[in-house]
Amino acid sequence: MTRRAFQLAALTLVCSLAGAQKLSAPTFYVAARVDDCSGGNIRLRGVTNLPEGAIVGAAAARMVGNGWSYASEPAYGTVDKIGSFVIQLHPKSEERFVPNLLVHVFFGPAYHAQPISVLAIVGRKGEKLGDFNNPQFGQVSGEDYYLETIVRVYWCAGAK
Repeated sequence: MTRRAFQLAALTLVCSLAGAQKLSAPTFYVAARVDDCSGGNIRLRGVTNLPEGAIVGAAAARMVGNGWSYASEPAYGTVDKIGSFVIQLHPKSEERFVPNLLVHVFFGPAYHAQPISVLAIVGRKGEKLGDFNNPQFGQVSGEDYYLETIVRVYWCAGAK
């Protein structure tokens, strides 16, 4: 066996073993990206290790000074059995989606009702979502906890 053939065989073995391993995270997470911004709407695709049936929310916003102004009402997607979700955002009546918007993606029992099966895993107030070592983890008033991430809208078809 030549050196090149041996290297290729070793690489194939390592890749097949890595593919067989179940990946894990130390705590819950949510990740997303804008899949489409055309026809006046934003389609967001995401993945998470939240339980099947969890309801994830999102809203588009534009930066205004030191804060933001929402360009859409919140919309929601349900996590499927493989940990994926899709959310379709529609602009508020006086808004139009343009490049460089931000999409605030969030999960937490305080934000919207969750199925009982999900609450059994994440806690009635989200107390089992993790801790402050997770950069997506946060706390709202009282003992309510959430996960959040921000996604940038790089482009929108038809934006002027």
